Amino acid sequence: MSNPVNFVNTYTAAITALVNQLNTLQALNAQLTDDPTLVTRYFATASFGQAPNLVPRTDIVAADITNAQAAIVQMLFTFNSGSPTNGSQLYKVTP
Repeated sequence: MSNPVNFVNTYTAAITALVNQLNTLQALNAQLTDDPTLVTRYFATASFGQAPNLVPRTDIVAADITNAQAAIVQMLFTFNSGSPTNGSQLYKVTP
């Protein structure tokens, strides 16, 4: 049997991380909405002479980002749905 104190502490830490990541993704999705050219410009970026972390990925295409954005919108919809909202239920257990 698991140690209940360790379990609940780990569980609530994971919820806190999830809430933080959802908030970050919400802000990033808003940025994509505000500037829909970001993805197109990303894939148009020349990779010559740039640091490795500035080189565009070659294993994905713009449609992959668009599909991910749509999936995140659905996740955020679920997070913000309900009465009380699902998000508020998660916030209750965050420090």
